[in-house]
This record gives sequence, structure tokens and C-alpha cells, in this order.
Amino acid sequence: MDDAVRSASMDDAVRSDRSRFGAVLSLLLLFLVLRRYQAPRAAGQNNARGVFKAAASFIRWSRRHGPQRPVTIDLRHEPGMPKAEFLRKARALQRLGDDGNLFKAINPVRPRDGTRRVAHQQDLIRRIHQQYGTRNPALSRRLIDRITDPTRMQLDHVNELQTAGADLRNNLRYLDSFTNGRVGTQIRQQIRNLPDGTPLRINIIV
Repeated sequence: MDDAVRSASMDDAVRSDRSRFGAVLSLLLLFLVLRRYQAPRAAGQNNARGVFKAAASFIRWSRRHGPQRPVTIDLRHEPGMPKAEFLRKARALQRLGDDGNLFKAINPVRPRDGTRRVAHQQDLIRRIHQQYGTRNPALSRRLIDRITDPTRMQLDHVNELQTAGADLRNNLRYLDSFTNGRVGTQIRQQIRNLPDGTPLRINIIV
């Protein structure tokens, strides 16, 4: 009889332990789900409002739920990069990091909208015509040739899409093509294995 009682008590204890373990596991899974980034409904719209909402909400999520310790990545000047172009790009990212606005974005990043780039370029061409077209047409042609030749200049995201920048016109700026490609590669190689939402800082090496 005593053996039967002890056996029943042990069975009850095992069931109780399993129940507690299941409850803890459920809470842990719920915690992990709640910590995952979930974009707001408006972020699904491919307009300026949606893109802005997506970028802003991810930054808020990163500050609240992402890793708290920043990771410093190196941006190194390479032969072939115009130094002024490299420093302009690197220092802009450095300021973003120092202000707490640079994070490792979720992969894959939001696709670029080519219409914004075309509109930005056309707007700049129009302004060049207005400023130089009549009084200095040769300079106007040279400037337009420069920004429309992708082997020389490219529209770059000041805050990279891979560092939680928004694909908006106020985040676009022309940059030397080689510098643009190499800086993007340097960043990608250093952050690809970091958790999403990791805060980033920039160390510039010239």
C-alpha cells in the first residue's frame, strides 16, 4: 500500500513538474515572439509615409528590445576613393551612430524604390539647368553628365538601408561610385552576423 501511495505521489510530482515546465516554456516563447520586430500596418505601404513609419518603428524597437551594447565597425579609406568623398560619407554615418540612430537592419532589407531615385535625379537636373543653363551651359552639361554616369556618381543612402536608413529622398545624396560600393561592402562584411537591432558606432581609418 505504501509503495502504491509513493508511486502515485511520484506520478503527481512528475506531472506537476511537466506542467510547470510547459508553462515556463510557453511564457518564454511568448516573450520571444513579443520581442521580435513587427512592422506597423502603415509600414507596408510603399509611399513616403509607409517607408518613414517602417524606419522609425524599427529604430524604436531596436532601442527597446535590441542588444544594448554598441558594436564599433571600421570604415577604412582605400586606394581609389576620393578622400573628401570617403570622409563625407564616413562622418555622416559616424554622426548617426553617435546620435543613436545607426542599427543593424533586418535582412533582407526593404527593396529600393527606383522611382524615388529617378525623381531625385530629375529634380537635380532641373535645378542645374535653372542655375547654370543660360549663363554657363558648358558647366551645366558637365554637371549633368557627371550625375547621370553611374560609373562616376551614384545616388547613395546617407544612412544605409543595411543600417536602418529609410529609402526616402531626404536620405539620398550623390557619392563617388567606387566609394559608395566599397563602403557598403565594408559595412556588410562587419555586421552580417550581428543580431538585428544591434546599435552601431563608426571608427574612421584614413
